[in-house]
Amino acid sequence: MVSADAHAAPDDLNAFLSYVDPTHRQAVAEFGDLSSVAIPMFGGVDPGEIDESDAVRAVAIRRLEGMGVDTGAAAEWLANYSSDWVFPSDGDGRRLAVLEEQGIHAEVAFPGPVLAGGLSPAMYMGANSSKGLEPVWPALHAYNRWLEEFCAAAPGRRAGCIPIDFHDMDRAVEEIAWSRGAGLFGGVMLPAMSLKSGLPGYADDYYEPFWSACEDHDVVINLHTGASGTATDARQLYDAKHGGFLGLFEVFVFTRRPLWFMILGGVFDRHPKLKVVVTENGVQWLPSLIRDMESFFDTHGGAPVRSYLKLRPADYFERQVFLGGSLMKRAEAEMRHEIGIDRLMWGADYPHLEGAAPVHRLILRQVFGGMPEEDVRRMLGLNAARIYGFDLAQLAEVADRVGPTVADLATTVSLDEIPKTFSWSLARPVPLTSAAVAAS
Repeated sequence: MVSADAHAAPDDLNAFLSYVDPTHRQAVAEFGDLSSVAIPMFGGVDPGEIDESDAVRAVAIRRLEGMGVDTGAAAEWLANYSSDWVFPSDGDGRRLAVLEEQGIHAEVAFPGPVLAGGLSPAMYMGANSSKGLEPVWPALHAYNRWLEEFCAAAPGRRAGCIPIDFHDMDRAVEEIAWSRGAGLFGGVMLPAMSLKSGLPGYADDYYEPFWSACEDHDVVINLHTGASGTATDARQLYDAKHGGFLGLFEVFVFTRRPLWFMILGGVFDRHPKLKVVVTENGVQWLPSLIRDMESFFDTHGGAPVRSYLKLRPADYFERQVFLGGSLMKRAEAEMRHEIGIDRLMWGADYPHLEGAAPVHRLILRQVFGGMPEEDVRRMLGLNAARIYGFDLAQLAEVADRVGPTVADLATTVSLDEIPKTFSWSLARPVPLTSAAVAAS
């Protein structure tokens, strides 16, 4: 059971800064902690300090109250999130123990704010600006150095995904080679395309050295919702009242945007060994997108286009695009053959609030219970092992010890049998306060 979507970070900002080259440490420190921007990211407001002694639960409550969620009604959900359950880093092996208890044997670990830990916003400056970027690479490489240690603490069970920046292409290419030499095999997380970055779109020849490096080193390219598709360029269109929610919705669309740049822009034709994974973005949209691009190709793809696109869009999708189906709903899993059973991977999104991990074994039954064993095996581990390069023999030893078993997933469960958690997999509406309901 490989979770194709998890998040990891140093324990706090000071721990993060300890990996930054001393020459640049103060400059990176001045950007503060990325966790401080989590409230507006989720379409809410910051309610301020929360009366809660557990630091992790305080962050969770603060985020939910900022969205108008009735945290009293969500108490059963929030009880799962505490400092003895959320481990942004290894936690002296405690993170691994939590995942095993949930039936997760390995994980693809992405950067990103969790409910604890520390990350620097300087890592992502390049998506928003073309100036003052001196702290970017010191921050990025600091995270990547930390990630090397994090993954080495559980050899073969953590595929670490590195963040990257493209303003210095030589440096980006070097980091790809460095990551593989450091034993990292979770690939690279592509930054969002942005006019503010001053960089060209991903179809441009500027990126050719990078695509070649990823091919040469067998590095998976990841598009993760948020970092790979921010709404930076659209912010001037968002008003104060509606912008948070609009931006959150559009992030999912912007994250897919590199796909058509890379397919229609000939990147996949020039680099047939590239593998691109779209993660935490839903999966139901893929068949429709392929149909749209196929129709567009037929009606608009004249001779000039066909001079650099030797295959049809559907062929490039089939060969090179995969989905990290974080928090799939059962209806999406039932589309598995239409989407492509060999391209679909489950992700539990530990330790995010919307994740499945607190009741992961039950959610697996709710989403996959009763489906053919071979299909479930592919979605829960075989595909991820093939795409990222996990050792199945090593993971089989863990699976034999902690489960889940085939019998465990032989039948499904109803929503009524699952505690009141609000994982996106369950599509439960979060309980709002009476004030929030009255204002709606």
